[in-house]
Amino acid sequence: MKAKLQFLRRISAQAVQKTAAVAAITVAGTGAAMADPAAITAAFGSVSTSAASMISEAWPIVTLVMGGLVTIGLFKKVISRAT
Repeated sequence: MKAKLQFLRRISAQAVQKTAAVAAITVAGTGAAMADPAAITAAFGSVSTSAASMISEAWPIVTLVMGGLVTIGLFKKVISRAT
């Protein structure tokens, strides 16, 4: 029983150390990213351009899908009234 408790304490201590290391790396990375506002602006500009490009490529597909759904709905309505 004592060995199990020691094992659990050791695992717990390792988890705390790993969590502290991850937190320190995260804080350091955030600080480094905040140090260069020009890089942040460039990154957001790049993301914005990519998002606009993806949206413009998706519109034809969206209109086709919506048109197909409306057509199917109308077809079902006509068929149900014809029978």
